[in-house]
Amino acid sequence: MREAATRLFRAVSLDEYDDLSRSGRFRPGRGTMEGKWFADSYEGVRLHARAHYPAGDCRIVATDVPDHSLTRLHRPQNLDGFGPATYFDATDLAGVVPILEVGRD
Repeated sequence: MREAATRLFRAVSLDEYDDLSRSGRFRPGRGTMEGKWFADSYEGVRLHARAHYPAGDCRIVATDVPDHSLTRLHRPQNLDGFGPATYFDATDLAGVVPILEVGRD
């Protein structure tokens, strides 16, 4: 039986998208936070994308996270006023597999 999972979404720069495509994993970029924020809904990530990439120069990616692991992560209910989000620090990112073909704004 397959374990229950939740799909989370992230708006990424074109450079981060290219890195995800090449490496197959989320990695800290030069001069950025070591961890990564993910929106808990597609609607939420679209709000983040519009706010952080107003020119539309981004891609939306996703990951499926086992539900049991979500309880130990930092999950504010209204990050930046755009809704619930989940934070993965650098060590948690090691097991996060990107799903690249989600959509774009």
